[in-house]
Amino acid sequence: MNHAALKILLIEDNPGDQLLITELLKATSLPIEKILFAQSATEAFKKIETEAFSIILLDLSLPDSEGIDTFTAIYNAAHDVPIVILSGTNNTQTALDAITLGAQDFLLKGEFNEMFLDKTIRYSIERKNHLDAIRLSNERFVLVSKATKDMAWDWDVINDQYYRNAEQFERILKLPASYCNLGDGFWKSRVHPNDKNVFARVYSKLVSDHTLNNFQEEYRVLNGEGDYIYVKDKGYVLRDPKGNIIRIIGALQDITERKKAEAALLNSEKKYRELFESISASIFIWRLSDFQILEVNEASATTYRFSREDLLEKSFLDIHPEEDRESVIHFAQQALLESNYSSTLTWRHLDSYGEELFMQITSNRIDYRGDLCIMATIIDVTEKIRLETKLQIEKEQKNTEITRAVIAAQEKEKESIGRDLHDNINQILASSRLYLGLLLNKLPEHSDKIEQADQLINKAIVEVRSLSHSLIAPTIDDKDLVDNIDVMLHAYRQASDIKIKTSFEAFDQTNISSELKLAIYRIIQEQMNNILKHSKASTVEVYLESDVDNVTLSVKDNGIGMEVTKKSKGVGLLNIKTRASVFNGKVQFESAPEQGVELKVIFKQEAQKIVPIFAN
Repeated sequence: MNHAALKILLIEDNPGDQLLITELLKATSLPIEKILFAQSATEAFKKIETEAFSIILLDLSLPDSEGIDTFTAIYNAAHDVPIVILSGTNNTQTALDAITLGAQDFLLKGEFNEMFLDKTIRYSIERKNHLDAIRLSNERFVLVSKATKDMAWDWDVINDQYYRNAEQFERILKLPASYCNLGDGFWKSRVHPNDKNVFARVYSKLVSDHTLNNFQEEYRVLNGEGDYIYVKDKGYVLRDPKGNIIRIIGALQDITERKKAEAALLNSEKKYRELFESISASIFIWRLSDFQILEVNEASATTYRFSREDLLEKSFLDIHPEEDRESVIHFAQQALLESNYSSTLTWRHLDSYGEELFMQITSNRIDYRGDLCIMATIIDVTEKIRLETKLQIEKEQKNTEITRAVIAAQEKEKESIGRDLHDNINQILASSRLYLGLLLNKLPEHSDKIEQADQLINKAIVEVRSLSHSLIAPTIDDKDLVDNIDVMLHAYRQASDIKIKTSFEAFDQTNISSELKLAIYRIIQEQMNNILKHSKASTVEVYLESDVDNVTLSVKDNGIGMEVTKKSKGVGLLNIKTRASVFNGKVQFESAPEQGVELKVIFKQEAQKIVPIFAN
C-alpha cells in the first residue's frame, strides 16, 4: 500500500458509532488527510460527487436506505472506491452478500479495535487495487490475446481438465504443443523440487477462504532444454453459489530474465556491501528453512558484541532466550506461508555475554541467492523499554506511598475520634448517670423509668467504649500482634453468638514490620465487621502462617456466601484491598452462595521491607 494521504467517507447515522469509529481511525497509523461524514445515502451521494475518496466505511441501515439496496446504491455511485461494510450482528448475512457484489470487507460493530481497523482498511484498498488491475488486465487480454507473450491456461476443476495456450506453451517451455493440455501430474513433475509445495499451499488457502479469488506465485519449471526457468503464475477462481471452486483461469509469464537481473544486482557485491554497511541499524539475513544466519552487517557485530564470523556460524534461534524460541519457529512458519510477508515486532535477544537486549525488528521475506529468507532490520530499544519500565515502577511506588499516607492519616483521624469518644462522650454519659442517681432519691415514684434510663446510658457507655477501642489502633511492638488479635476477637465473641477459632502456631512475627502488623490487624477487623453485618455465620476461622517466602492470612466463615464475580460496592472490601496493596499483598475471595466466604491475603516477605515515608 502506498503512503498517500487518505480521504475517508464515513456513512453512519448513529452519532455514537460515528464518534467511536472516528476515534479508532485517529488511533491508527493510517496517513489520514481528512474524514468526512454522511448520515444518509442522499448526503453521501453529494459528497461522492464533489470529493475523490480513498475508502468508504458504510453502515447498511440509513434513514433513507436499508440493507443491500444501500450498498448497491453507494457502489454504483462510487464503484472505483473500496467499500468496507459496518455491520451489526443482526445483518451479518447482508454484509456477506455485499462482499459478493463488490464490497472489500465487513466489520462487526463493537468487535474491532484500531489495529484491526487499520489492517482492514489497508487490505481493502490493496485488494480493490488488485481487483481493478485484474479487471483491466482481463479487458486488455481480450484485445491483445493473439499478440500476448503470456501462456493463458484454464483448469476445469470439476472434470479435472486443463487447457493451455499451445503457441505460448511451446515458446516458453520449449516443449511440443502436444504436451500442453496434459494433466496436473505432468505439470508438477516439471516444477523444481523446492517449489512443489506452492500448489498445495495455494489450493489449500483457496479452499479454506471463500473470499479469496485471486492469487499470484513465482516458481521454477524445467523446460524442454533441461533448464529451470522462473515463471510468474497469476490466477482467478470461479466458484459456485456455495463457494466451492469449479474453475480456475490464469496466465503464466516467463520472468527468467528479470530474475537473472535481480540476481546480478544482488551479486553486485560492491554496491550491495556499501549499502548494507552504511545502515546504522543491525541487519540480519537468515534462512527460513533452518534459521541459519547468512549475512550480517558490521553494526550487528557491534551491537551484539560478537565478531561477524561468530554470528555467521549461529542460527537466528541462538540469539533468542530459550523460552522465546518456540515463538520464533511459529514466526518462521507464518513467513513461509506468505510470499509478501512483512512485520514489525519487539523481541528479546541475547548478546555474547548473555545480556538481554530488547530489539524492535522489521522483518521482510526475500529471495536471497535462491533461498527463502528474512531480512531483519533491528533497532536496539533496550534503554527505551528499561526507562518505560522504570517509570512504571516509580509510578506504582508513588501510588503506594500516597495510599500509605492516606491510611496513616485515616489511622490518626480514627485515633482522634476514638479518644474524643472515650474521654469526652463517656464523661458526659457518666455524669448523666450521677444525676439520675440523685433523681432516684428525690423521685422514688418514678424509679422504674429512672432505672431504665440508667441502664440505657450504661449500655451507651459500653458501646462508646467498644467503638473507641476499635478506632484507636493498638500499640503493636515486636511480639504482641497475636495478643492484640486475640483481644479484638474476644470482643467480637462477647458481642455476638459467633464461635471464633484461631490458629497462629505457624506464624512467626519476629521479622515483620509494625506497619504490616497493623495492616493485618485492620484487615481482620474489617472482615469481622463484614461477617457480623452480612454473613449470618455461626463460626469463623482465623489463621495466620508464615514461611521464608510468604505471610498468609485467612478469615473463613460458614455464612450465606456471595457472588465473588459480582462487583462489590462496599467500603469494607475496598479498605481491605487498599491496605493489602501497600505491602503488595494479593487478595483472594473464595465463595459461592450458601457456602460461606474465605478471605485470603498473601504478603511476599521481600515486599514488606518498606521504609516508612512519614514520621509521627
